[in-house]
Amino acid sequence: MASFTGRRETGQFNGGWTKSRRYRTGHSFTNYSNHTPDTVKRYFTVGSSSYGSGAYNGPLLEVDVENYYYTFGASVYTHTLSYNNRTGSGHMGIRQYDANGSLAYYYMCGDYGQTTLTRAASPGDTTIYIANGSGWYEGTSSGNCYATFFPATDPKYSTPYYYSRRTQRYTNNGTAVTDIGGGEWSVTLTGGLPDWGHALPIGTPVGNGRGSNANWYIVTGNTNFNNLNTWRTFRSSARKGYRYDGSAGGGGGFINGIKYVRFLHLRNYTYRSETSGNSAQYYITNIMAIRRPIGSTPPVELFQRGLPGPFY
Repeated sequence: MASFTGRRETGQFNGGWTKSRRYRTGHSFTNYSNHTPDTVKRYFTVGSSSYGSGAYNGPLLEVDVENYYYTFGASVYTHTLSYNNRTGSGHMGIRQYDANGSLAYYYMCGDYGQTTLTRAASPGDTTIYIANGSGWYEGTSSGNCYATFFPATDPKYSTPYYYSRRTQRYTNNGTAVTDIGGGEWSVTLTGGLPDWGHALPIGTPVGNGRGSNANWYIVTGNTNFNNLNTWRTFRSSARKGYRYDGSAGGGGGFINGIKYVRFLHLRNYTYRSETSGNSAQYYITNIMAIRRPIGSTPPVELFQRGLPGPFY
């Protein structure tokens, strides 16, 4: 995958190096071994006996999310399959990062249960008080039980209900969010509030953060096909703009606060519980990020340059 500046609109990693006319960015993908099946092309390889769902990560790339569409993709073919020609092995897509280069999570967006503190909160508090808890999650999923704060004095996270790393999990036993009357609700936290160095007075915006990693997948499974030299090209639909749609559960686009992405490949994810036998092996090439102005959709052929077909 390559990053772009100026008028440069397409780029790719061709094996282990970047092809970009404007400038070069990071060269390697974490945990891939390089394999050269001929003298012309170079591919990233998933080798034999790789167990579990270890992640392969590409370089950190800056994206201009508000002004361009982005399409991500890769081409894959299989050179060995085990277990009676099964299909499906890894998930492929992107991971999203904020301006600090830190991995972002959906629960850091305050889209749900937007409300304010009715009492000042301090470091070490295990209960907070809010003006309305009717929209807060009360099920058993701990991934949906976050109080996400937007302190007014915090230069990074003060925009109400947009994006904040000032979060604290609350109890997922179904009783943590309680209407105590008088226009107040109490929320029982799983631990004391951290000291973020910013006051949390009455009126501080706070929302119910839900969801885990802001990973967005081009394909889930089915990255292996038992036909040597037959390539399968996976291309995402275009993504544009910061977006967090709480009603849709958050998925589908770049979330609030995103500035960087990495190409993500979750090796053997479909078979991550295996600990023995011959694991699937396959090559990956043409890992690309393409940005185009609004209103322009790149053709799938951009991902298929120099490869043997057929394509799907």
